[in-house]
Amino acid sequence: MEALTSLKIKTSTWKRLVKEFHSYEKEVESEAAKTALMKENGANTYDLKQHVSMILIKTYLYDFFYKKYEKVILV
Repeated sequence: MEALTSLKIKTSTWKRLVKEFHSYEKEVESEAAKTALMKENGANTYDLKQHVSMILIKTYLYDFFYKKYEKVILV
């Protein structure tokens, strides 16, 4: 019974991490597209810098969740 409970917990954790992983992946892609559009339209340098820093933060979160994802898969 304990094994079944442990399996259910790991499965639900894995599903949640996959969902979060894909959401961050989509956000990074969409923000990169917005940044490219801003560059084409000649946006303010400060705005571009802020947008790029936001993408870097989301990329960091993406990497963080990828590492958590690997831990769940390998355990």
